[in-house]
Amino acid sequence: MFAHWPTMFWESGWNWFDFLVVSISLMSLLLEGLPGISTLRLMRAFRVFRLFKRLASLRKIIKALENAIPGCSNAFSIVILVNAIYSILGVEFFSEAEPGFFGTFASAMLTMFQVMTGDSWAQSIARPIIDVYPVASIFFVSYILVANIMLVNVVIAVLLEKMVDGGDDEDESDEPPPLPDCFLVDPDTDDEEEQEVTSDSEKRKSAYRASAEFASQGTQNGNQDSHDQVKSSQSKKSLSSDKHGDVKGPAPPVPACGFHLLNCIVDRLETLQSELNEMKAELSSIELNNSQPT
Repeated sequence: MFAHWPTMFWESGWNWFDFLVVSISLMSLLLEGLPGISTLRLMRAFRVFRLFKRLASLRKIIKALENAIPGCSNAFSIVILVNAIYSILGVEFFSEAEPGFFGTFASAMLTMFQVMTGDSWAQSIARPIIDVYPVASIFFVSYILVANIMLVNVVIAVLLEKMVDGGDDEDESDEPPPLPDCFLVDPDTDDEEEQEVTSDSEKRKSAYRASAEFASQGTQNGNQDSHDQVKSSQSKKSLSSDKHGDVKGPAPPVPACGFHLLNCIVDRLETLQSELNEMKAELSSIELNNSQPT
């Protein structure tokens, strides 16, 4: 109660049972002079049922019995109804021959229950009545067939079915919750997706390889042209230096990518210059045509 607070403590039925057993034990210790205190002390024997809370196997059996009670109640009601019908018939037919067994409805119900359980019903109940009323054998045989063979087995079957279902539910509750559908993988679709991914990756790799080869060829050609230009410029500088008498060391190397970019810029400037010249020529021709008299 201190650990779970009073509201949460009273939500469990086992806690109620523990509280009742402990209270009765304290009353039997404190109030020894009260009459009937020995009867309260006998209630301490129910402390054995506390094991059901501690052991998982016993707790599973109790849970299965709780689940079987609603289903078995219908079968028990049928058994009680059949016993009541045969008890009424027994009081009507055999109350004079055996008033101790069929004198009242209550005694007849107890007698029919004894016959259903098979507790020495033939010698003590059926035989004396059959000696007086031979037709009574049909009464007892039909009751044994209906109650003892059919209905009792129906009750047992329902009880076993409910206990098995309750055990399966308990086992399922111990299992971890299932994964959502988004995490579930179908092996067939997984293989198809893997094949699609591999085919896409192969296509991308081949495209990358082709572009890399093309780029490498372009850079090699640009590097070759730039090296030729560097050599020619160095030779011109050396000749000019020899003429003027200035002897200098070799020029620092220029990166090949820089020369390639420079060549591209020069080519672009030349094309722009040519286009500009063409536009000027066209403009001049248009002006000449406009200046001529009509």
